[in-house]
Amino acid sequence: AEYMGVSCLHGHSRYLLATMLAAARFAFAPVRATLATAVTRSSRVAAPVAVCRRFFSTEHEDEDDEAAEYRPPHVKIAVLGAGGGIGQPLSLLLSTLDTSFATAELSLYDIKGAKGVAADCSHINSTVVVKGFDGEEELKDALEDVNLVLIPAGVPRKPGMTRDDLFNTNASIVMNLAKACATHCPKAVVGIIANPVNSTVPIAAETYKRLNCFDPKKILGVCSLDMVRAQRFIYDMKKDSVAGLEPLNVELPVIGGHSGVTILPILSQAQATVDTDYGGEDEGEKDADDLEMEDEYSGYSTQAIKFDESEIAPLTERIQNAGTEVVDAKAGAGSATLSMAHAAKEFAEAVMHGMAYSAFGEGAQEGEEQDLEGMPSVYAYTENNDFGTKYFAAKCYLDGEGVHTIEQLQESEFSAFEQEKLKEALPELKKNVAKGEEFVAQHFE
Repeated sequence: AEYMGVSCLHGHSRYLLATMLAAARFAFAPVRATLATAVTRSSRVAAPVAVCRRFFSTEHEDEDDEAAEYRPPHVKIAVLGAGGGIGQPLSLLLSTLDTSFATAELSLYDIKGAKGVAADCSHINSTVVVKGFDGEEELKDALEDVNLVLIPAGVPRKPGMTRDDLFNTNASIVMNLAKACATHCPKAVVGIIANPVNSTVPIAAETYKRLNCFDPKKILGVCSLDMVRAQRFIYDMKKDSVAGLEPLNVELPVIGGHSGVTILPILSQAQATVDTDYGGEDEGEKDADDLEMEDEYSGYSTQAIKFDESEIAPLTERIQNAGTEVVDAKAGAGSATLSMAHAAKEFAEAVMHGMAYSAFGEGAQEGEEQDLEGMPSVYAYTENNDFGTKYFAAKCYLDGEGVHTIEQLQESEFSAFEQEKLKEALPELKKNVAKGEEFVAQHFE
């Protein structure tokens, strides 16, 4: 990293390691193939990959100065509802963001209490700038120059409540905050956390449409918690049978929506990238020439994760009902606030990586097709009519403008069990979307 002179690679060892791996991938043929999958699967290493691709590319041999002059983008994040059960831990996690790929500033807002949260977070030993804003009269200032908005504002679920029970209260909150965002930061990416997401995202979108600034690339429902849960539950189930398995290396589509039967994990496509051992002689005796010639070096490999028939239905139902599991366990003291904050922080990091990815000029040139390999991605609930529901959660590839491309899945690629679950999900999703749209039609002023 020091040799390359790229300023975005200073800081934490995780990014330096990612950079070295990425450099090895693009500079050294023996390592390139074995690291190709591992390095590009995670949006966490997208920025180092982008830097190294440009630096080591033979097409850019004369662009060393351009790489050296790269500066990370500045991302200003607003958390609306920063004083709440999700907002506080989310603000904490965001205040510790790794700023080696993008500098960050936090704008924490709530009706009351956000200034206290900001004061607390501003004492953390990080470079993230944190400011607090309380009350509706300060909302405009909180949104000034923001390019990523996260909205956890709203009331939490209690035992016996469904996400639909939250609708009347949270719908008004989201619509009013969406109005403010559309007015004061219309080009910002907006991540909706407030439940029921299946309805609050259409509420935000319809609000933007009425203010003539809707961009489907920028209004996203944060449903990354469903992926986080699926990764953890699969790891817990398979860690003893899949060597080298780690939760973050589990990959599968988790699509549909963000409540109950609308959450559809496609377990038939679950796979994991694992670090396999060297074959043959002791690895310490190998050099680069040996590795280039020998087939027994396996490096990283992607393996399908297999499930018994008896495991599929219970695991699917647990992923679908995981939120209720937490609500019941907390016995009235709250909902899934901590895990949701973690998932929202991962969502924010992915969006920031998209901005860094574009800042380094990794987008396709005019007339070229975008190479999605190594492009930051996240599962999100967006305007998407692939299954006739207007909105649908799927894997979204991200760039500096928000969603660049939505991965298209074919029902024919699903198992018979998953196809039946999809049939259950679609009517519910359509009802949820219509409910959100009708709310705005009736209450927007």
